Amino acid sequence: EVKILYPMISDIQEVIQANSIVEEVKAEMRAKQVPFDENIEIGAMIETPSSAICSDQILKEVDFISIGTNDLIQYMLAVDRMNEEVAHLYQPYNPAILKTLKHIFDNAREAEKKVSICGEIGGDPLATLFLLGLGNLDTLSMDPHSIPHVKKIINQSSIKDAKQFTKQLLKLNSTDEINCFLIDEMRKRYPLDFQESQI
Repeated sequence: EVKILYPMISDIQEVIQANSIVEEVKAEMRAKQVPFDENIEIGAMIETPSSAICSDQILKEVDFISIGTNDLIQYMLAVDRMNEEVAHLYQPYNPAILKTLKHIFDNAREAEKKVSICGEIGGDPLATLFLLGLGNLDTLSMDPHSIPHVKKIINQSSIKDAKQFTKQLLKLNSTDEINCFLIDEMRKRYPLDFQESQI
């Protein structure tokens, strides 16, 4: 079941143009009698600040979205995570990042569209409850070594608890507060998985 995912989208016009090209290719394939999935799902990567802000518009033109958290964080915070001089400023749990993720998820829920997460946050057990609490998470992408920890948290959590957890987290005003809250809360819930050496 192949899907098409447009990367680095900036605005709705790019999605409309890409969809137009897809329709042209479909027409060519029909003319040549090449079999294909007429209902192939089309998605957009949300990894630029402009696409995050306008995600409500983009969602009208696609079947699903995938949030590229690594790039989104880098561009939102104006930090090159590969540059050793400023890498320490790359903060995944900056309040602006969490509020932006909530904004995107709220738009997707209203549009009744699927949301997937890729990037380091998707495989970070510290983030799992928060992402669940956003309410309509469909897919998480992560390195294989992260799967057991994330899976355990998902299996032992309820959506009600995750939503409350997320609500509390979004009230915090600084990256330090958020990091402390995440570590303290996850240690209380999963003491064996969040020992000091593992965080």
